[in-house]
Amino acid sequence: MFNKFLNFKKDDLRKSIFILPMVALLWIFMMSIPAHATLEDNGDGTITDTGFDLMWIKNGNLPGEVMTWSTAVSWVEDLSFAGYNDWRLPIATNRDGTGPFTGYDQIGSEMGHLYYTELGNDAGVPFNTYEPFENMQTAHEAPGYARYWYGDDDGSLGAWMFTMSSGSQGMNSKEGVQVFVLPVRSVVPEPSSMILAAIGLGSLMGLRKRKRRQGASRV
Repeated sequence: MFNKFLNFKKDDLRKSIFILPMVALLWIFMMSIPAHATLEDNGDGTITDTGFDLMWIKNGNLPGEVMTWSTAVSWVEDLSFAGYNDWRLPIATNRDGTGPFTGYDQIGSEMGHLYYTELGNDAGVPFNTYEPFENMQTAHEAPGYARYWYGDDDGSLGAWMFTMSSGSQGMNSKEGVQVFVLPVRSVVPEPSSMILAAIGLGSLMGLRKRKRRQGASRV
């Protein structure tokens, strides 16, 4: 009986030595996943922001013209692009439900997050980069002065907009101003880390059950 006990312990130790590196590798991989988003070019004229779970249209001036807020709302509602028809104007309200707020560094809004967090631009200075986007309107001149509509309005005469030449956001007249449109849609996140964790946990539970069966058969 004592010899069987020693053999079981040795076998248990060998399996533990095999399991521990697997757990360590899984943990390292999960920790290497970026805490914030990356911009992924989908190759179909769209770009996915995995931090805010958004899909943007790559062309910064798809309609090829500026328009009033109400025209922009109607245009984007009728838009069908890359196989999707649920496009909308970006949201100025912060992800935590606060706002919208006027000014710079509004990283909680969708275009503020894109401008500052994802594209790495600074407040109040010329646009540093807009890659992987194309045709982004960044020149502070007519006709649109590098401004883009948000979908948020004040319920009356004003609506929110974001200025790509400086990183500021604020309100302006819905019908008295014509600016650019950057359509966006919400996407379902891919929980890769959760899937990996579930796979790892399932593997460990399977090994533990196998060890119990083997241990019971040796008693």
